[in-house]
Amino acid sequence: MPNEFENNFRSNIINFLKKLERENKLFQFNPVINGNTTYGNNLQLGFSCYVLKCYHMLGLWDELEENKKTMWIDYINSFQKDVKYLPQSSFIDDAIKNYYESYRVKLSLKNFLKKILASLKISNYKSINKIYLETVRAETKQAIATIFELGNTNKLKFTEFPRTKSDIENFLNNLNWNHPWTSGAQFAAIAVFTSTQLDYLESKQNSDIMYSYLDNFVDGETGLYLNGNQRNSSELINGAMKVLSGLDWLQKPIHYPKELIDFCLKNKPKYEGCDIVDMVYVLYRCSKESDYRKKDIQTYFEEIKNQINLHYHPSLGGFSYFQSKSQNFYYGLKITDGNNEADLHGTTLLLWAYSMIENFNGSKKYKVIKP
Repeated sequence: MPNEFENNFRSNIINFLKKLERENKLFQFNPVINGNTTYGNNLQLGFSCYVLKCYHMLGLWDELEENKKTMWIDYINSFQKDVKYLPQSSFIDDAIKNYYESYRVKLSLKNFLKKILASLKISNYKSINKIYLETVRAETKQAIATIFELGNTNKLKFTEFPRTKSDIENFLNNLNWNHPWTSGAQFAAIAVFTSTQLDYLESKQNSDIMYSYLDNFVDGETGLYLNGNQRNSSELINGAMKVLSGLDWLQKPIHYPKELIDFCLKNKPKYEGCDIVDMVYVLYRCSKESDYRKKDIQTYFEEIKNQINLHYHPSLGGFSYFQSKSQNFYYGLKITDGNNEADLHGTTLLLWAYSMIENFNGSKKYKVIKP
């Protein structure tokens, strides 16, 4: 990245975040400056969590007045509610609830999926209700992880997740480990809940169960977590990232960090927001547990920093999720027009990737978050 960019990195991101603030609405933010859709203007919880993560990485959270910190955490906790057919005390954004409970959306999505799956000769697919449940679980996990990392707790305990050995194993057995990105994400969510919502003894016991379970799916040659012959390197690395994030919350070691490093260095990310940060995260986390090939990782990270720069929008001060295009969906909801502009999701992810690279190189200017 150009020195001029790096010298102004923090102020650029701060200015971009301020431009996303909704007028006269505390702790509410839009995903982009100009191309917001109705959903982009209405969603609240996820975007507020993204900005909190950015504040933490940039050190802005530490500079806030205590009363504003309290108000912001209370705002996040205000999304905990009980909704029929969903786990009690989930974090639920009304915009997501209204979207997934809309009969029109249920019908159109179901028919659309049937057509696609029929053309691919695939008979089983996720129901709209399952997608809705997984979305709410992901939102709940993100909200809890965000506020716990800031030294706070959720107001109401969230306990509707697998808590016995048999329930944990049944839940993990029902995941499709042929697709490690989705199964890894579910593992990570349960790991966050196990780490934050249980007392010490139950948390430790269940952490051990989850860690032992991974022996069924970890590959000793590559360090990857999968079942079957998945060939998509991006999905494999993205899946490893999810599992490693879960291990971080469980405070468990990575099974084969050296093998994972070798696998990652043989591959290049697709240079979309998630692919970049997932690759950086896996290498960063493995380097915390092993000194293996650190010079090679450093060289690799320099290449990725150049790619990150391609997502930067100098006139706006933020990053776009795609090169020359904003992220336009959030859990199935179209949030932007996908214009050539910086967006909140891309900025959060690439700030995170940049903070990990800086930390790897010995700089403490930016904090590294736990996803």
